[in-house]
Amino acid sequence: MMGLLRMDGQRRGPQPGLGDLPGLIDDFRASGLAVSFTEVGARGSGPTLELSAYRIVEEALGNALWYGMARTATVTLRWLPAVLEVAVHDDGLPRDRLVGTWERAALFGGSVAAHPLPGGFEVRVRLLRPA
Repeated sequence: MMGLLRMDGQRRGPQPGLGDLPGLIDDFRASGLAVSFTEVGARGSGPTLELSAYRIVEEALGNALWYGMARTATVTLRWLPAVLEVAVHDDGLPRDRLVGTWERAALFGGSVAAHPLPGGFEVRVRLLRPA
């Protein structure tokens, strides 16, 4: 957040990508959220898509922990030929704090489905992979 408030225009380090997901997941585990992670398919579509996917997972897990009061979550990335699917399912309460997720999906002509499920909540995002 502080980096966004700086007025000098300089970046304060590299932006995260999917290679940084294990560290993010470990941080949520240390906060008490038991997270499992699965990735299917071959990665690749550039750093902008990876940053968006990372931030989507970050927002979904943060909301699961802080607003949904979830104890467990499952993160799944599925790399399809034209689409990256990001799914986060948790055992928390319903919530609607997904503004960043909607904005990131729109950047890639994607879609967001967020809804309660029996025993939890799911956020499912489809991002079109750049050609």
